[in-house]
Amino acid sequence: MNTSLLSGRNVLLFSLVAEGATALALVLAPGLVAQLIFGSAVEEAGVAYGRLLGVSLLALVIACWPGADAVSRPALHAVVVYNLLAAVYLGLLGGAQHYAGLLLWPAVVEHALVALLLATRVYGARPETVGR
Repeated sequence: MNTSLLSGRNVLLFSLVAEGATALALVLAPGLVAQLIFGSAVEEAGVAYGRLLGVSLLALVIACWPGADAVSRPALHAVVVYNLLAAVYLGLLGGAQHYAGLLLWPAVVEHALVALLLATRVYGARPETVGR
């Protein structure tokens, strides 16, 4: 059993816990999350979309949560792709659209790092070592 802090399972769990916390924050206070990430307020429909995003993230967390003895390869693929696309999109919003919330760039770095760490474990490992 690989107990490395940066094992695929630990990186996956870190990502899912972070997304679960974000999901709960979006459901409970979408305006606050928008302010912290984008540096701007949301109005009416934006609040509803923020809560829908929270519910969607929560579904992703539940679907990708690893079992007691294994991490499913499709779940790892989903989390890699999600984190990669989130990093790119948030980075574009920060760079090209000039959004500048307090947590925007830390979120970009976190998503990029999780995508990189998981991708090296998923796409650079033998199938039997993926979840370790």
